[in-house]
This record gives sequence, structure tokens and C-alpha cells, in this order.
Amino acid sequence: MARQTHLKAALNEESRLRDLVMAGMGAFAKVDLRLIAPDQRTRIGDSLDLDAASKDEYPQANRWDYIVSIPDLEEFVGIEPHSAKDSEISVVIAKRKHATQYLRKHLQDGYRVTRWLWVSHGKVSFSKMDKARRSLDQNGIAFEGRILHHLG
Repeated sequence: MARQTHLKAALNEESRLRDLVMAGMGAFAKVDLRLIAPDQRTRIGDSLDLDAASKDEYPQANRWDYIVSIPDLEEFVGIEPHSAKDSEISVVIAKRKHATQYLRKHLQDGYRVTRWLWVSHGKVSFSKMDKARRSLDQNGIAFEGRILHHLG
């Protein structure tokens, strides 16, 4: 089987998420579009609002926002718009863990999200940036600041 580089094709045939995947950045809320640099937006093949897709099943969970495909890299990337302050580091880590577990039952074998990126809507307020980055690195999350300038 040829490697599928679009999210919709990498999901299990019976996954209800298939119907929720949208072309390009179609799954993004308008307010979140500006968090991705304009020259990077066209690199996104398709997108899924994972937060909305899993809300009914897991209403109390910390839910990751978006999963996107980057066809030219043959990767799936998680993007989380979230306020950037010390108290939110553990929340974003919990979101990633929940998303990883949730997606296991939806992605075909051999597919996974290869990068998890956190982008801030507002001011970045980490008291110790090196400590924040270390915690995020240990959990496979890259903090990208206020705009995601490079998808890979």
C-alpha cells in the first residue's frame, strides 16, 4: 500500500473522524487562522478539529485542537492554539497525551502524529522559558510562540 499523506486517507475506513476532515485549513476556527504564517497555510493538505470531534465522547478531557497533514513532508502535525503561561504547561501536556491515545483507535497502523506544536494567542508569560521548554521537550511538544512560521 502506498503511504497516504493526507489525514483523511490515513484514518481507518470505519473512523467517524473521516467525515470531519476538511481540505486545507477548513477545520480551523477563523480566529486561529492567523496563528499560521500565510506562506505555510498552503502546505496543509487537510485538517481536523480534534477538539470538536472528541468533545461529545470526552467532555471533561483536555482535548488537543487540530491535526493537519503536511503532504510535502509526509507528516501529520498537531497544532494547539493556547494561552502561554506556566499554569498551562501541564494542560497542554495532558491534551497531547489524550490526543495520542484517542487517535490510536482512528489512525491506520503505521500512522501517527509526528510533531506537536503549541502556538499562543496572546502574550507569552512563562516565568522561566528554559524550564518551560524542557518540560515540553520531554513530552514531545514544541512551543512556537505567537505565529507558526515553519511547518517543517
